[in-house]
Amino acid sequence: MKPKLTVEICMGSSCYSRGNSESLGIIEQFCEENDISAEIAIKGCLCMNVCAKGPTLIINGQTFNGVNPACVADLLKFNLRDTAKQ
Repeated sequence: MKPKLTVEICMGSSCYSRGNSESLGIIEQFCEENDISAEIAIKGCLCMNVCAKGPTLIINGQTFNGVNPACVADLLKFNLRDTAKQ
C-alpha cells in the first residue's frame, strides 16, 4: 500500500487570520476536484512556531512560508503532480 501524502496547515491565530483559514478550503477543494482525497492526509496544527513567517503549509515534509491563498492550488499541483490529475 502506498503511504499517504501529507499536507499540514498551521491553524494558529496568526497564520489562520493571515490566510490559512481560506487555504484550508482550497486544499480540500483541490483534493476533491482531483479525486485524491483518499490519498492525502490533511493535518492541522495549533501552531508551527514560525508565526513571523506565516501563513505556513508543509507539503510532504517541505515547508512553505508566507503562503498566499491564491498560490495554494499551484503549490499543490506542483508538489502533488504525480498524484493529482494533470
